[in-house]
Amino acid sequence: MKFYLNIAKFIAGGINPLTGPVKIQWELTYKCNLRCRHCHLWKIKDEERLPLKRIKEVLEELREMGGKYVSFSGGELFLLKESFEILAHAKSLGFKVAANSNGWLINEKNAEKLARTRIDTIFFSLDGPREIHDWIRGVDGAWERVLAAIENVKRAGERPKVFVNITLNKKNLPYLYETVKLAVEKGVDGITTEPVHSIDKYSPEDDLGLGKEEIPLLEEQLSLVLKDFPSYLPHFHDYLKMFPRFIEDPEKVKRSFRCIASYLSVQIHPNGDVHPCPVAFRKIGNLAEKNFREIWFSRDAEQLRRDIKAGNHPPCWFTCVGPANMYLSYVSKGKVFKLLSPAFLKYVFREKI
Repeated sequence: MKFYLNIAKFIAGGINPLTGPVKIQWELTYKCNLRCRHCHLWKIKDEERLPLKRIKEVLEELREMGGKYVSFSGGELFLLKESFEILAHAKSLGFKVAANSNGWLINEKNAEKLARTRIDTIFFSLDGPREIHDWIRGVDGAWERVLAAIENVKRAGERPKVFVNITLNKKNLPYLYETVKLAVEKGVDGITTEPVHSIDKYSPEDDLGLGKEEIPLLEEQLSLVLKDFPSYLPHFHDYLKMFPRFIEDPEKVKRSFRCIASYLSVQIHPNGDVHPCPVAFRKIGNLAEKNFREIWFSRDAEQLRRDIKAGNHPPCWFTCVGPANMYLSYVSKGKVFKLLSPAFLKYVFREKI
């Protein structure tokens, strides 16, 4: 009941949540074995990480505070020997658990270990056909490895659902439909996509950013994908159709929807820093120094939520917050009819992720 009251309070314009975050994004490490051109995490040489014991304690606290979904990523989280133990612990607490990987390390043995964690979903990054994917990922053979990882997980026991995520940029945009088709042919359960963002350590190289000149091609590719593969796209299709508007005027899109960051979702970095979202534009505490409850209900967190509600935050259109921002904004603005469309109801009851 508290979960629904918390959402209702957000829709009504509330600032202070009744519970902890519903959704947690947790970067376990910045270490990575690839050299992606749209991400600079792999350039971070030294990092501090929370010890395994502390990670487990925080997960337990988050669950007690009402957390329902936790998504782990890196860098490449499977470079950490304790990654499988962390996934299994989160699942044992009752979280719905996802993991994000480039697939390089998911051989048959690790696919079986992954299945034993009983997590719900594994997301593999797939950025296009072989030459495009390997160029973007900065390592030859990355394309073959990720396709092998998909096959290995599919063959492993009570496997998690297998999704691919496509980060759209200038280089791979012409191949979006082709990439989706390939993923479907490989038997994935679903496909997510989001535009490349220029934010701090995730910033792409100059020749990868999407601009207004790419909008006609983007609209064409999205239209083809939505026409032929709608059942593989778990997010409400309005979210995808907003990509061109976001590229054209991200500030305008930001003003259209109140963001759930720091109210219903949160981002945790390897060293325990707590941020509202992947943009990580403001730190509100560190889990090596304080417990999560103290950070979440602090004055700094309250002021952050006030600022976000007022629109004083950077724009983004990530899959972890964008769709939810739309759903809840439709309700708060009296556009409930949007949520009664066959496409949305199909999304809700399919529960693919």
